[in-house]
Amino acid sequence: MHLCAFPVCQENLINLNTEEQMRLAYLYCELGRSARSDVNIRIRQPLSVMYIKNNKSDICLSSEYKSIIMDELNVKNIIESSDINQYMTYSLRPQLKNLGPKYNKLVGGIRVYLSSCDAKKVVETVNKGETFIANIDGNTVEFTKDDLLISTSQNEGYTGASDESLSVVLNTTITRELTEEYYCREFVSKVQALRKVNNFDIVARINVQVQGGNEIIDVLIKNQEQLKEDIFMSSLTIGDSGKVTEEFNIDGHIIVVSISE
Repeated sequence: MHLCAFPVCQENLINLNTEEQMRLAYLYCELGRSARSDVNIRIRQPLSVMYIKNNKSDICLSSEYKSIIMDELNVKNIIESSDINQYMTYSLRPQLKNLGPKYNKLVGGIRVYLSSCDAKKVVETVNKGETFIANIDGNTVEFTKDDLLISTSQNEGYTGASDESLSVVLNTTITRELTEEYYCREFVSKVQALRKVNNFDIVARINVQVQGGNEIIDVLIKNQEQLKEDIFMSSLTIGDSGKVTEEFNIDGHIIVVSISE
């Protein structure tokens, strides 16, 4: 189920045209790829959930475009959340070229305030394009996003990325089930590449034999019915007596794959 935290989601969704939906989906994909890259998690590794937020609007994506993002980024679910900052940690410093001329003698107090304030609340306000107002040493100080140097780090088990209008956070906890799915995806990719380079008929079913460590072989055998459909193969057995044989490394697991028609 795709969840939406914004109460006016459906009303705004109706008024959002296809072109705008497509543009937002593309931008979310770009941010998601950046977030994956930051923690070196390949696209073939499935992840459980991605949280997304439109910082400047309460417009939500339709299920169709969420599905596109899920396919592109290999995530199981997308949740639109108004509280995406709970997965992030922020630290703030003054942008002196902007705040210095305006507040001069208050700069020291501003530094102290920004180091101890509720940074998430400040960031949430300025990311909307609004002004955050603070009382510092008895003086009213106004912050916009241009007045702040914002450093972001993700809480353990998460990775994120954002721009001026959108934010994404990925749950990077990889369960045993997600690991097994990754092994299967890698196996499919390598068998199909082996099939192509050796000019096997693309519409003919093949027989596949494998040998290697028990951990990954057990996963492949366990998922052989799905693999048969993904690879278009007749059988998956233990051995290495096929017409073409090659050794592959899947996430540190060495396996020998042998195929024949």
